[in-house]
Amino acid sequence: MGNFTSALLRKFHPALTQAGLRRVVPIEGARVAVQGFGNVGGIAARLFEQAGARIVALQDHSATLVDEAGINVLAAGEHVGRTGPLEVFCRV
Repeated sequence: MGNFTSALLRKFHPALTQAGLRRVVPIEGARVAVQGFGNVGGIAARLFEQAGARIVALQDHSATLVDEAGINVLAAGEHVGRTGPLEVFCRV
């Protein structure tokens, strides 16, 4: 993940939080699905998780992972960083 991507997402995160509040959907406690789990999607998932959201779905080019109880984004990101696509994480 590049510093530019991380910095860009950190700037957008407050805007996403405010957009959620305007639609009466606070980020804390929200269920979030993230399509794309590369640089941008991976950072976005972590930021939402840090803000108190529950990540219930992750998707990349290989698979869609769904868990209503919440997905451990850090574990998924570390696994994908070592092995590649989410499809492999889904089978572990």
